[in-house]
Amino acid sequence: MITEIPEQALTELSIVTEIEPDAIGGWLLEKLASERGWEKLFSESSDRLWDLAKDALTEHSGSGTKWLDHLVSR
Repeated sequence: MITEIPEQALTELSIVTEIEPDAIGGWLLEKLASERGWEKLFSESSDRLWDLAKDALTEHSGSGTKWLDHLVSR
């Protein structure tokens, strides 16, 4: 099922000149490949990310951190 946004993009793509579809298609393929790469990296690093999160929570609960009031409001 194609949602409204991809359908609108395909409609727009169908009315551009002959050169633009190739450029747009190449750009889209690069973006999709990049997204797949990020998904793979995150899926392979979930254990490490979990360990880092636990370390950060442990440090925070042990008063090893401080609020940056100018960046975050409590």
